[in-house]
Amino acid sequence: MLKRGWKAFAGVTALAAVGCAHAPPPQELLNARAAYQEVSTSPQGRERPRDVAAARDALLEAEREYDRSQDSPRTRSLSYVALRKSETAGARGTADRRRGVRRRPRPRSSKRRRGSGSARRQSWMRPGSSSPRPSVSGCKPSSNSNRPGSTP
Repeated sequence: MLKRGWKAFAGVTALAAVGCAHAPPPQELLNARAAYQEVSTSPQGRERPRDVAAARDALLEAEREYDRSQDSPRTRSLSYVALRKSETAGARGTADRRRGVRRRPRPRSSKRRRGSGSARRQSWMRPGSSSPRPSVSGCKPSSNSNRPGSTP
């Protein structure tokens, strides 16, 4: 009785493992992974960090689609886009290196730094502020007599 139970358990386990196995990824996805890996570790990729980030995002989208629907046409298309973005990042980085262009990545935060003067410039907006309101030079009150309710 134990021998049959063990064989049944082994058979069920084997069927479950085969049923849960994924198909191999499409060649386009494999190519996109390899191209991204190459550009992300190369000096050309360090020249164009935003392009490398765009390639990474495209590759992640292709990976998510592969997890959802395996070898679908959409998976292949997104993989192709990721491959081309990786290649573009590498080509632009190569061109920048040849021209001697050094790109500095922009700061990710759009907040202003402290002490930039924005508090001083906007202090007139706060109640109880002692700074005078900014004056606009060159503006005169309009003497347009065509306005309704105005007398000539």
